[in-house]
Amino acid sequence: MLQALLRWHPDVACIVLSAGAGEFTCPTELSANVLALISKTAAFDTLRFEVEAIIRRRLGGLPNARYVN
Repeated sequence: MLQALLRWHPDVACIVLSAGAGEFTCPTELSANVLALISKTAAFDTLRFEVEAIIRRRLGGLPNARYVN
């Protein structure tokens, strides 16, 4: 599915959320786009951290935002 998305949007950033994160091997052709791999067991806090890190890297900072838990 990511391969199809990359045909239309080659610069897309992707976070992989997997139940088998320990066994996941990213295909070489996707490695530039897969910026984080997160185990489903640690999903929420880790996902928020990784999204913020990507925003900082790509946009140079975070917009004003509030989080609702």
